[in-house]
Amino acid sequence: MKPRPVMTTASGIRIEYLSPETCEILDEDIAVAAENICRYNGARDVRLLDHFALVTLLAQSQRIGTMCWSPRVVGLVALHDFHETVVGDVVSGLKLLLPEFKRIERLWEERFHAHFGYEMPDDDEAKLVGHIDLRALVVETHATRHPVASLTAELHGGVPTEEEWDVWHRVRSMSSALKWALTTEAVRAGSRPR
Repeated sequence: MKPRPVMTTASGIRIEYLSPETCEILDEDIAVAAENICRYNGARDVRLLDHFALVTLLAQSQRIGTMCWSPRVVGLVALHDFHETVVGDVVSGLKLLLPEFKRIERLWEERFHAHFGYEMPDDDEAKLVGHIDLRALVVETHATRHPVASLTAELHGGVPTEEEWDVWHRVRSMSSALKWALTTEAVRAGSRPR
């Protein structure tokens, strides 16, 4: 029998990697995977769920002039890596060698956005999401004393600010349930009604 590109989630749902539109998505599967997947290929103690909460809180604290970011943009930030609960948090260097992976990752990213009632971000929204994701990278690498911490700061806006450190410490003190609730609340607040 020829192996198929599939996996089974914690709840028993079969995931067909090449057909995300046919797969059911359950919050409990996202939460379980996010709690168990380590970022940085396991090189540092940062779970995907920590990252979800960190980017959500960073986005909620952002201002454009005197205005806060819209609920949609905060939701897009919170949601941006949910697909990694299915495809994993593959390091960028390896992604470069796996062009088919990039295509599959994009399919799952689109599937998760649609599931939660989001259109994919436009170019301006994608820049805002990217900004927060890179600031989270700076915070995470500094907090865990990752060897690339100084490089990330140099490339992405400097060392973590006092406010970013405060957010990091809040995230690390939260229970997994609170991290998940915070993230999903932001996602649901910014989605369009179905």
